[in-house]
Amino acid sequence: MNNLSNIKTMSSREISEITGKEHRSVCRDIEYLNKSYEKLALHKIVQGYYLHPNTGKQQHRCFELSKMQTFDLLTGYSRELRIKVNRRWAELENKAEKLARNPVKKLSISQKRRIQRTELIESIKGNLLRGDVTNVARDNGFSLETTQNVMRGKTFRPKIVKALFDKAMLRKQELNGEVVQMINQLNQ
Repeated sequence: MNNLSNIKTMSSREISEITGKEHRSVCRDIEYLNKSYEKLALHKIVQGYYLHPNTGKQQHRCFELSKMQTFDLLTGYSRELRIKVNRRWAELENKAEKLARNPVKKLSISQKRRIQRTELIESIKGNLLRGDVTNVARDNGFSLETTQNVMRGKTFRPKIVKALFDKAMLRKQELNGEVVQMINQLNQ
């Protein structure tokens, strides 16, 4: 369901999927319906375009129907198809009502980055041993205080994070090697 200027719509493509009718047949039926709307001086169904992944940049037409226009279109279809689309409209309206009651909080790009950075630092922490932060700072010429602040999430320095990550991965490999040795010794 789309939301154009707060008007709920259903696309001709979705109607095609629900009813099992070919999209071009649905579009043809909409054209006939638009002729009737014209005679009655009613608003015609809006035509738009979409790009299909199989045809590259070629535009294909589609229509956006209001609820009433959808009902007008389906009145000419079989009872079963009308029922399927009516049920879909009910689902869409229920979903819209739930979203209105519980709006999803969107995170800003900076908030998303902060979360990703925190998760990265936490995963690095889980693989470092005591003294590794000091060694990474010393071996790479970083300030110990800045390196510790990176680990605390107070600042973010990509070069320091990369060095810490490399050290964490090295520790992880060493640990895996030790575990394999222990398993081999137990199997002897």
